[in-house]
Amino acid sequence: MVLPIHGRTMIDINATVYQYRPIISKLLAAHGLTGCDKVATHFGIGKAAALLILRTGAHTLANLDDTNCDLSKVIYQATPFVLACYGQDGCTSMTEARKEMWTS
Repeated sequence: MVLPIHGRTMIDINATVYQYRPIISKLLAAHGLTGCDKVATHFGIGKAAALLILRTGAHTLANLDDTNCDLSKVIYQATPFVLACYGQDGCTSMTEARKEMWTS
């Protein structure tokens, strides 16, 4: 296909949806966890880092968009994702991750 204006790029929406199909349902939750207009952000975790972690498929964020879910379940599910974004997969809590990061 020839682009009508030189220098502009075109994004194939269907190909993008196909490529990211496995993580589409997790994108909104990841957006909230990594900071948006309504939610504070975790320092140093950007959208690119979150996208890389989502693409591994190792973490589910299904409870984050369930308004009927108990908060402890949401935190239990979100913590490993945030730890992975910080590169602290071996830790089990944010406190442990902070200790590891500050002492290294």
